[in-house]
Amino acid sequence: EVQPLPPSRLEAEIPHELEQIILKVLAKEPSARYRTADQLGRVLIGFQKQFSVDETPIPEVTTEQKSDTAPTETVINIR
Repeated sequence: EVQPLPPSRLEAEIPHELEQIILKVLAKEPSARYRTADQLGRVLIGFQKQFSVDETPIPEVTTEQKSDTAPTETVINIR
């Protein structure tokens, strides 16, 4: 079996702990991976808390947002 290339081989500045998380996600053997996405999420949050990360909230996008501009023309196809 070919093992995944360690991320640090592509980007030397990747922290060792993050590389270990990534390699566990990419593990060939399912029993070596995180059991759930929730477990992975908790590990990533724990990793993130080690750094002073700007937690600027991402604006929520909805399909009902109104445009600031009105249509400039209306096209009607009549056959």
